[in-house]
Amino acid sequence: MEKILELDRYLFSLINGKWHTGFLDLMMPLITNKYTWIPVYIFLFYLILKSFKVKNAVIAISCLLLSVLVSDRVTSGLIKPTIFRPRPCKVEALHARIIIDNNGSDAVPCSDSGSFPSSHAANHFAIAVFMILLFSIKKNHAYYYLWLFWAFAISWSRVYVGVHYPGDVIGGGIIGIITGFACFNLNLLLQKRFAS
Repeated sequence: MEKILELDRYLFSLINGKWHTGFLDLMMPLITNKYTWIPVYIFLFYLILKSFKVKNAVIAISCLLLSVLVSDRVTSGLIKPTIFRPRPCKVEALHARIIIDNNGSDAVPCSDSGSFPSSHAANHFAIAVFMILLFSIKKNHAYYYLWLFWAFAISWSRVYVGVHYPGDVIGGGIIGIITGFACFNLNLLLQKRFAS
């Protein structure tokens, strides 16, 4: 286990330290901010409503929201308080590189909650997997890579800004993938039962 944690810290030092650029220092706080993505969340609902009959769309949107709720509760409500791994930005020995905004404040606040697993990664991978599976029904493959890239970029940003280790976002991503898949299958069951 110590070897895995050592690798995690090493990868963190690369992503958070050596691989910093001025451009990414500007972009990553935006990418990591959930409010940046409100237009995307609205677009998700629009896309589902546009692509499916109303009853089917309501079921799909409900299951999509459930996937986020479940992944968030599993990560933030269950695993984080149980494991309580300190965030890298709280560990002085790591010398985490914190991005400072124009006002001299931390561009991304360092929460006191646990680090493992990343709720951002879990929630966004849950959305990505759900959307990929949902639109595979419609044979619309155009968005597959965009959804995965989006979830990956948000996950990467969490390490870049110093609030998570790579292992945190991998763990969160796995939880999100499982949750997105499970809620999509629930969606299929509900579609057969209520929208056929």
